[in-house]
Amino acid sequence: MSSRALKKIFFAATFFSVLCNVFLNTICWTQDAVPKDKKFIQPLIIATYSNGTAFTEFGGMTGGDENEPGTLYVAVEHDGSRTLGGAGYSIRLEYDVENLGEFTFYWIKLGKELSGTSSATAALDLSEYDYLSFWVRGEQEMGNIKIELHQDSDDNGVFTFGKDITSYVYINAYIKGGMVGLEWRKVTIPFKAFQKITDWSKMLELVFVVENKSGDKKGVFYLDDIMFGYRPEDILFAPEDMLKAMAEPVASTFKIDGLSSEQCLIFRGTNQLSIDAEDVYENPFIDGVRFEYSQDGGVTWKAIGTDYDVSKKTYRVDWEPNASRPVRDYQVRAMAVDIRGNEKPTTTLISCGVQQLTDDEFLNLIEKKAFEFFRDHQDPKTGLFADTSGGGDASIASTGLGLAALCIGAERGWITKEEARQRVNLALDTFLPAAGQEEPVAEGRYGFFYHFLNKHTGKRAGKSEISTVDTAILVCG
Repeated sequence: MSSRALKKIFFAATFFSVLCNVFLNTICWTQDAVPKDKKFIQPLIIATYSNGTAFTEFGGMTGGDENEPGTLYVAVEHDGSRTLGGAGYSIRLEYDVENLGEFTFYWIKLGKELSGTSSATAALDLSEYDYLSFWVRGEQEMGNIKIELHQDSDDNGVFTFGKDITSYVYINAYIKGGMVGLEWRKVTIPFKAFQKITDWSKMLELVFVVENKSGDKKGVFYLDDIMFGYRPEDILFAPEDMLKAMAEPVASTFKIDGLSSEQCLIFRGTNQLSIDAEDVYENPFIDGVRFEYSQDGGVTWKAIGTDYDVSKKTYRVDWEPNASRPVRDYQVRAMAVDIRGNEKPTTTLISCGVQQLTDDEFLNLIEKKAFEFFRDHQDPKTGLFADTSGGGDASIASTGLGLAALCIGAERGWITKEEARQRVNLALDTFLPAAGQEEPVAEGRYGFFYHFLNKHTGKRAGKSEISTVDTAILVCG
């Protein structure tokens, strides 16, 4: 056979091979994410910070590394110009790694504290899931964030470096552009990237580490909507150009409290918004549907909430628009989002007014919101109340006011009397010596207490002073 004939055969074989690969890949990337006869695994939402605290959705604690060298301070951000979706809350992380080689971190306990133990937490079973995702943005570009997962290897609920298992990846390979930028970007990391984890049923912590490797000394970044989920490997590892294009949610199916959007009523109180969109069986990359509102005719949009249950075609959120101001029109739209953060919005679905609260309704709203601050910022271990909504230490004055707020909330029906009683007893136990002990958990002297206390331990916070007036407010409470 001539060399020319051999070349023709080689060319034909190569062409046929490429054609087959393209065909097979096309089949692979367009298949359903989950077979219709298999139940979809709901994502596990770890933290949305939606109640204005740094706690997880399961009551797990989070915090920053405040020990030098290298520090990171945590605050709950409410400024719409910095939060995900322009509304609600996100977590703000301010770091300082002044010298080359220093590092600092933000830690998230994946389980609740175990009662009767010191610093031990329950392990979280993640064996059903195969990826971690979250949203991130910075006040400057940065690419040095390391994501760590910690596995409990001795079942004691306490992570010990060098004894328990640590596995990590850098964010660069899993974020568009390879850097954290000035805009919110979604990060999706397959579990396979954390190669050292051996038992996903014993996960203790998720940690975000900032290192000074190239002179990036100080900065601020934000996190939100941290979750674990499941998708088949071919979906998680699909190249960007193989993602199935999303269809926008179906505008004609949009409803408010079950009524067609054509029957626009004045918003009042809490309203349920719903709309039909693709589910995971139609589009294997769909991550959820976010509802948004505008007050300037659709120029700027703010998030109402996201429904991450993609096993169904109808997506829903509850919304209570701000009725404390004069009547104004609110525009509403829906946005389909995929696991890479790509978005597909509808046009404006509806423009409706909001009925303003009466004076009595407005005062009732303020009173309830004040109660909710104390309800949401009481430490589940000590019963101490945080001094501010931004996290940090407890104060004895806030605790005195919180005790009074629990009584008011029980009378107004905002909390059951039994739960209020349990919360009050929890706080009182911190300020009264236990049987056989001379001193209470809360630190003080001669019957007076330090103004600020560590809300998790009851010990003196920093160089806080013994306070007569704040002790009086505590006792009055």
